[in-house]
Amino acid sequence: MKKTKIKLISALAAACLSTSMTSLAMIKNVEINADLDSINEVDAGICFFPDYEVEDDDLEVNVAADTTSIKNNNPTIPATVNITITSDAGALDDDLKISGTGIRSTYVDMVSVDNTEATGRLLVYPLYELVAPQNLYIDAANQQISWSEVPYAGKYEVVITYLDKNGNEKTSHATTEKTYHSISTALANAYLGTFGVAVRAIPTDEQGYQDAAVDQNGMASWTGFDTTFADEYEVRVSYTGTNGKKVTTKFRTRDTYHDVSGYMNSAQAGTFKVTVRAIPKKNDAKYYNIAFSDWSYAGSYAADTGDYDIDDKWEFLSDYKAAVEGNFATNIKSRGTYNSADPKTIGSGSANASWKRTGYKWQYITDGVAFNQGWKQINGQWYYFDPDSYMHTGWLELNGARYYLESKVGSSTGVMVTGTRDINGKTYIFGDNGICLNY
Repeated sequence: MKKTKIKLISALAAACLSTSMTSLAMIKNVEINADLDSINEVDAGICFFPDYEVEDDDLEVNVAADTTSIKNNNPTIPATVNITITSDAGALDDDLKISGTGIRSTYVDMVSVDNTEATGRLLVYPLYELVAPQNLYIDAANQQISWSEVPYAGKYEVVITYLDKNGNEKTSHATTEKTYHSISTALANAYLGTFGVAVRAIPTDEQGYQDAAVDQNGMASWTGFDTTFADEYEVRVSYTGTNGKKVTTKFRTRDTYHDVSGYMNSAQAGTFKVTVRAIPKKNDAKYYNIAFSDWSYAGSYAADTGDYDIDDKWEFLSDYKAAVEGNFATNIKSRGTYNSADPKTIGSGSANASWKRTGYKWQYITDGVAFNQGWKQINGQWYYFDPDSYMHTGWLELNGARYYLESKVGSSTGVMVTGTRDINGKTYIFGDNGICLNY
């Protein structure tokens, strides 16, 4: 099977790509997949589209892809991509469908009478790498570190490493929704104040807001949302009142305008703002293509982040499929692949078993139920699932024994470690049963 790459381009130009034709069979489906392997270095904080591949069966298919502008460089708002598919042989089926991965929704608008051309739209969340936390500051007097808020971050990951009085390296790891974190333990136990901190941003699962236009009469309006994506809007009005207090009000409407003059008249000059977000027909946060930020560091010692580094930050993004519903495809579920395995091959022989991803956390679903009963062998590898049903990573203490489940984000995440392994600068030996022999 051949693969033809499509590079998304501006609305002022289109690229045509073709493959050879060996059959006159009608093309009923065109599969378009996000090619994450082709992503090179990108600028954090800038939305972009990946290259896309077309899966074909030796049929001649010319494809022209146009992109609309990404709204306000916001990765939580989907962009509409206009596409044109052509077949010189007139092989496009009247009921042509578009499917693939990394696409929120697909829609075929038209197939020409002679079956040589089809036009359609893709609803796509752009890819985006979070900016590393800025202004990381160690406040020894208040025994905490702080940093600036990162746009589109939902949480922050904090690693603190210090040397104790015996020269042993100690590392702690935590996540927080705040933009500060306590370092009291490191300050109390670090030898001669030798410690370091590292912080990185974790993607949000909040829906995205964009600014609304407000005219001089106090009428707020907004455009640009795809009505196939949402049919209701949440409006947020924020301002500082004449009494100096900050006020935030939210309400919902099906209109694309609303009179906010009453709020505007109560606001101090220059403080009034109206933002709006579309309410998706389904929760769309799991379709965001937002990657972790790089680490930011501070302190007199290098924080050991090696146990939490990510092999490929794009690996688990855009891995969901667009499932066709008539001529319109609404993205329903994840591709369910893990370790490059097809979902039907995962598990202990159950055709109803699959992986489910939430951000960078994983659940194992069998017959619609998430497994939460501890150890489970999947495709020859052992994993441990906590009572909350999420796959465990890092150190695990169980019945007096210690195990280590791969914590690096990648294809081996969660796999029970055996043999010899360096963790946080120390060499550990694990038996075939996963038990650490020299903890």
